[in-house]
Order: sequence, then structure tokens, then C-alpha cells
Amino acid sequence: MGTKRVLYLAISAGLLAFSALPARAITEQQKQQLEQLDQMDHEEFVVRTEKIYACIHARDFACAEKKIAMASKFINNPHDKATLRTAKKDLAAERKFEAEEKAAAANRVHQRQLAEARAAQQDADRRQREQQQMEAEQRDTNILGGLAILSGAAAGYSTRNYAPDQQARVMTSTMDAVYNGNMEGLNSTLGQVGSEREQAQSEKLQQIREQKARDERAIQAKLEREVRETRLRQEREDRAAERTRQEQARQQKIARQQEDIRQKAEAEKIRLAAVEAAKPKWGSIQLEAIAICRQSTKSGKWECNGALDNQTIVDEPTLKSALGRQHCAEGIWAAGGPVLDGNQWDAYRCGHSLGAGDYDVVKRYGMITARRSYICPQDQLGDGRCSTIYDGQDKR
Repeated sequence: MGTKRVLYLAISAGLLAFSALPARAITEQQKQQLEQLDQMDHEEFVVRTEKIYACIHARDFACAEKKIAMASKFINNPHDKATLRTAKKDLAAERKFEAEEKAAAANRVHQRQLAEARAAQQDADRRQREQQQMEAEQRDTNILGGLAILSGAAAGYSTRNYAPDQQARVMTSTMDAVYNGNMEGLNSTLGQVGSEREQAQSEKLQQIREQKARDERAIQAKLEREVRETRLRQEREDRAAERTRQEQARQQKIARQQEDIRQKAEAEKIRLAAVEAAKPKWGSIQLEAIAICRQSTKSGKWECNGALDNQTIVDEPTLKSALGRQHCAEGIWAAGGPVLDGNQWDAYRCGHSLGAGDYDVVKRYGMITARRSYICPQDQLGDGRCSTIYDGQDKR
């Protein structure tokens, strides 16, 4: 019981050391505790088995049967079952040997009685003068028979815990000593049987100790293995948790980056929409207004025809004033002026587009001259003239 207590305290200490582990590890430890309790049952079974054999050796068969019934409650493995079966067989063998021993004793008494009857019959035939001697011999025979009975009974009682073959050898040597006086043979037999029993008992105890040591080593190895497995399982769980945490952090980083990209894209979309909204809505492309002018050689006055085509006489004092009447005051000379009615006219680029209702003198007179293209916003108010040079604004 002391050993089991030590083991139980060790197991309890181990379980307390593991009490900080997760719920799943506690479940494994409960299983381990049950296994330790099974081992305690096994040790209790070994103790009960020793008591069974003590009862068998004492030939207290009722006691042995009771101990077998109690030991059966602590069986938890095939080895213990086999041990109990062997104990039952030994009990049956001891009972059989006792019955055979009793039968042999009864037979010896019967044989002795027959011998006594034959001796008595022979004594009756003997001569009267030998009667006293015969009676003395008869008394001696009776004494020897009593001693044999007493010696056989004593030997049977003293060897009740012996193995059947040992009991037979002791009984034979006892009878030999009683009838033949061979005490040396009896002492030798008793010494041999005693040595055999001591050796058998020592071997049995050694086997029990070795089995107990093996069981304890198995328990310790199992505890160490379960501790190692628990540690490795915890390390795997910790690594898995760390990978999960890192993956969550990575996903959160990706989500933040995607959100930043989305916000930037949304901001860019808003900006582009604002830029697009701020862009002017362009109308159709218009050609540059051109004016043609000439100076009268007689009067020195100037006459211009252009977008307004509102001068019918040569009466403008200067070129600029004549151009101004055609809404082309800042006109720039350009090659390609026409010859009309034998007079050379000079062409001037006005720096703005033709307005609504303006005349296109280039088209009217079939002129070939370089002029720019202009484009005006759709919502521009006024005469439709604009000075925005076209460079593909409506394509951007």
C-alpha cells in the first residue's frame, strides 16, 4: 500500500503541474489518472494473489475461494486473468492432493489392520509358551503403528503448504524414518525440500519485484511520453496560432492597402470629375476671319472687305481704321491677297474666328492663304467670335 500511495502522490503532483494546460490537455490527464488507478488495481491484485496462495498452502480452501473472489474485482488486464486462472488450478490441485492423501492414509490404516489380523491369526497358532513374547511383539507393533500414524499426521500438517511432490517426498522419508530408523534420510529430505521452497519463494518474490519494477518503468515512460506529446502538441498549437495571427495581420495589411487604393482611386475619380466638370464645353471648330484691304492711289484712303462687309466706299483714313470696321483692327498681313477689278488687295488675319453671320472673304473670292482654326465654348455669349486657337481641346 505504501508503494501505491507514493505512485498516487506522484501522479497527483504531475496532474497539478499540468493544471495550467488547455481543456483538451486536462482531458488527457484525466485519462492518464484512470490508467494510474488501473495500475493501482493491478498492484492490489498482486497482494490478493499472495493471500490466495497463503490460504492454499494452509489448506484453508474456503479462505482461498474468498480471496479469489476478492482478487477478481481488481483484474484489468489479460495477464492478471491468466494469473487468477493459475491460482484456481493450484487450488483444485491442492484439494485433489488432500483427497488423495486422505485416501492413502485410509488405505495404509486398512493395510495395517489386515497385517495385524494376519499376525493375530499367526499368534493364535503359535505355541502357548511363546504367547507372552508374541504379546510383547504385538505391543511393539502397536506402538510402532501409533508412532507411524502420529508421524504421518505430523508430517502431513507440517507440509500442508508444500507442493504435492514435496509433500510426497517428506511423507515417504517420514515413514522410512519411523519403520527403518532412517533419520538421516528424513533430515536430508527436509533440508532439500526446505531449500527448494526457499528458492521457489525467492524466485517468486524476485519475479514480483521485477514485474513491479517493469510496471513502474512503464508508468514513468508513459508519463514522460504524455508530457512530451503534450508539450509538442502545445508547440504545434502555438505555431498554428502564430501563423494564424500573422495571416490575419497580412490580410489586415492587404485590406488597409486595398482601402487606401480604393480611397485614392475614389479621390482621383472625384478629382478627374472635377477637372472634367471644370473643362469648357467646346463648340464646333471655326476658321479665322480674314479681311482684304487696298489703298486708293488717288485719295490715299483705305477700303477693307471682311467679316462685316460694311464698307462700300474708300473713305477710311488709315489701314487700322479700315480694318477696325471689319472687326479686324489688330489684323496681321498674310500672303494670298486677291486681285479684284485689276486692283491688288492685301489679306489680313484678324486673330479671331468668324462670328455668326460673318462673311468669309476667303471662300467668297477663292483665296489661297494660311489662316488658323479657332474653337469657342458652347456657353459663350455674344456674337460667336472667339480668339481661342484650336489645338485639339475638344479631344482632351
